[in-house]
Amino acid sequence: MDALDLRVFYSSAQGASHIRKNKECQDYSGSYCDDTCAIAIVCDGHGGDDYVRSGIGSKIACEVAKKNIITFIKDTKAEVLNENADERLMRLEASIISGWGRSVRQHFDDHPFTDEELKDVSSKARKKYEEGEIEGAYGTTLIAVAMTEDYWFGLQIGDGKCVAVTRESQFGKPIPRNDKCFLNATTSICDIDALANFRHRYSQKLPAAIFVGSDGTDDSFSNDEQLYGLYRTIVYSFGTTDFDEAKKDLEDYLPRLSAKGSGDDVSIAAIFDMNAVAELRIVKDFDPEKEKARIAEAEKREAEKRESERKETEQREAEQRKTEQKETECRETGMQSAAREQADGAVSDSAASIRR
Repeated sequence: MDALDLRVFYSSAQGASHIRKNKECQDYSGSYCDDTCAIAIVCDGHGGDDYVRSGIGSKIACEVAKKNIITFIKDTKAEVLNENADERLMRLEASIISGWGRSVRQHFDDHPFTDEELKDVSSKARKKYEEGEIEGAYGTTLIAVAMTEDYWFGLQIGDGKCVAVTRESQFGKPIPRNDKCFLNATTSICDIDALANFRHRYSQKLPAAIFVGSDGTDDSFSNDEQLYGLYRTIVYSFGTTDFDEAKKDLEDYLPRLSAKGSGDDVSIAAIFDMNAVAELRIVKDFDPEKEKARIAEAEKREAEKRESERKETEQREAEQRKTEQKETECRETGMQSAAREQADGAVSDSAASIRR
């Protein structure tokens, strides 16, 4: 394998819905690169009124993870990691959790909660905070990837996605999923069982590129294939233009992605081996016009699917309304019949009384 030419980038943008609500960006991203390794990280602070410092929590998580990963790579020989990667990575995850917890506690000690921060917090969360369980206020997800000349690994707790691009131009999600992360539910570094909910991937087969993105990025697309289309375009952009120019283009695009898509904060960070990227088939054979047409066709199919589902839903609801209306009419008819029978009975009773 040729020598690596590792480059990194990261970018976060405040979500369109957050801008409308005057709500801070709760995502935080970062990266690192030197002669020995490259690192990319995305953290997504939880939404909701109880997570009053999740934006701070995501920043702390990013900084602690970067520091601990750098130390881990420096102190762990590749052959040792190869022998027992799972155990070593679990230790790294534990160090990130404990480091985050200490930093969060220090931040709280220096800056206790204000009345303004707590005015919309639920009574359950307020009770926890008053009893000293303050970590939930800083709750966040975390995805981090690192690459050296010998191996790469990824760590994750919570939602969001890691997408790797192989040297054969194949896209995939290498970090195992956690079924606890579904719809608006997610695991968190603030959970008591955070270590059990961390998952990771380790490999000596190096990808050409690795992306990590917050769920605001993922949720802007209907399926993984559309998400891969975004990353395919980014790979082409970074592989064919000046790196800083490509980064600026992406930074300009992310707010538009949020406005058109999820409305949530959006973050993307990545590691590139530029030597491998230059040789990728998706870079050499990439046709911008064909890609636009492919995306447009995919969007058209997705729109047709949504329209078909909408019509089916409307039809089911209409049939349900008809059924309910018939049931109501039957009940009303029954009630009217019963009332007439009761009235007829009353008349008969009266007539009988008169005759007597």
